[in-house]
Amino acid sequence: MSKNKLIKESIKQAIEECSSCGVTTIGEIASYNGLDISIIKKSGLRCSYFYEIANSNSLNFEKNILKIEKKINKNSMIELKVFPHSIYSLDTAHGRNVKSFQPKTN
Repeated sequence: MSKNKLIKESIKQAIEECSSCGVTTIGEIASYNGLDISIIKKSGLRCSYFYEIANSNSLNFEKNILKIEKKINKNSMIELKVFPHSIYSLDTAHGRNVKSFQPKTN
């Protein structure tokens, strides 16, 4: 089984487990470049979808966010949130960029 299939299967199982326990809202960290969004959309659960930024991914920040926003496609059940990894792993200029950025998903 491919890595992406394993990831998707793991996400499906976790969502099924959450749903069976009565969970209605999940928080997801964008670790898979949006690979999990279609599964979350099908689940019917509300989701705060967190995109973490650090100096290592700051150059592609806006491009990556736009890709994720496109996958979310104005789904009112998924809210994109942007946050810095930590104060020591994000320089001041990139931190300001994160602070001023407003995702357009909702």
